Amino acid sequence: MEKLPLVSILMPCYNSEKYITKAISSIQNQSYKHWELLICDDASIDNSLEIIRSFESNKIKIFENKTNKGYLKTCNYLFEQAQGEFITFQDSDDYSELNRIELLLTAFDNNSELGACGTQFNFMTDDGKILPEDSPTYPLKHTDIVSTFMEAPGFCGASVMVKKEVIDKIGIYNEYWDRIGAEDHYWLYLISEQFEISNISETLYYYRHNPNSLTRNKTTPRKIHCHDFLIHFFQQRKDKGTDDISSVNFEAIKKMELYFLAPYTDDPTYIFKRLLDWSYTEKDYKAVFKHIFSALKIAPFNLYWYRTLFYYAKKVYL
Repeated sequence: MEKLPLVSILMPCYNSEKYITKAISSIQNQSYKHWELLICDDASIDNSLEIIRSFESNKIKIFENKTNKGYLKTCNYLFEQAQGEFITFQDSDDYSELNRIELLLTAFDNNSELGACGTQFNFMTDDGKILPEDSPTYPLKHTDIVSTFMEAPGFCGASVMVKKEVIDKIGIYNEYWDRIGAEDHYWLYLISEQFEISNISETLYYYRHNPNSLTRNKTTPRKIHCHDFLIHFFQQRKDKGTDDISSVNFEAIKKMELYFLAPYTDDPTYIFKRLLDWSYTEKDYKAVFKHIFSALKIAPFNLYWYRTLFYYAKKVYL
């Protein structure tokens, strides 16, 4: 009888008491049974850790950060603990269809050249309402996915499964991206240079619009511009076969960041101009006015912000 491959599922957790039972259950009840779930609580200040500990199973390994290390470093720690021949993820505020692991493994069985494979996903609201109309459809083939990298990710990073041998060659998340995001986008780009990647057509992952998540909290200039940084490094790799991160060229990286971050130094309220645009687009009107009043605290005599307040008040309330 052929031995089934072990799949390691990595789950960093921070303040997910509302969601983590569903996240863990969606792994416990997978149709494919040979897995290990590695959960690391990242110094949560809610009841997440107590809920995690209530799941008694020799297939669930629980770790605890005494201080908050952030998603990337917590994930990297779990990478190092994983024993599986395949590794995938399950964010603690999301959940998976119960055949996600089985169908991903089938994709690897059908293509020996495959190094990484993702699935389609649906956004959902904080209370679990599925939003298929707001969810992208990702390309399936390697070349089509790679062609999207310079614009936007052609995959849902949390849905991706990767062969352990690929990780052994490429490495884990680069800590340059710590607490700014885009670590999975950069990582999959590096993988795609040496291995085939793909997506399957089924929607097997559900991604929550959690207000505590990194992508919903672009509160610093470096977070805002992480995609600009990505494009800079990707272009370097296209031109030279390497980039300043791989070359550990800190001086060049600092120079690149200063180029993008200069407007924030010149104008302390500039960040609120960026944030209120996003907030209005997402119809988060409370955040729109929060950003305007934050700017007015810094620049109480700047007429621009009074005009902006009047402009958005008319758009929202009239």
